[in-house]
Amino acid sequence: MTPFKALLRPSTRRRAAPPTPEETEQRALLLRLCSLLLQYPDHELVTARPVLTASVETLPPSPAAGHLTAFTDWFTRRAS
Repeated sequence: MTPFKALLRPSTRRRAAPPTPEETEQRALLLRLCSLLLQYPDHELVTARPVLTASVETLPPSPAAGHLTAFTDWFTRRAS
């Protein structure tokens, strides 16, 4: 079997438990923040830096939250 076909095989692992409402809400916040921070930094986004930073700080610890924290720290230090 080629490596590509191996990727297409159905998983034999057990499915994880469905996410809790809190996990769903946190994931939605994470995705919204990513979406906002991927925009061109116009005046509106630049003025929203404190709100974005505060929102990132509410995320539970995770690799994604760590990367967003590092980015918002950098973004906050940038001159407007």
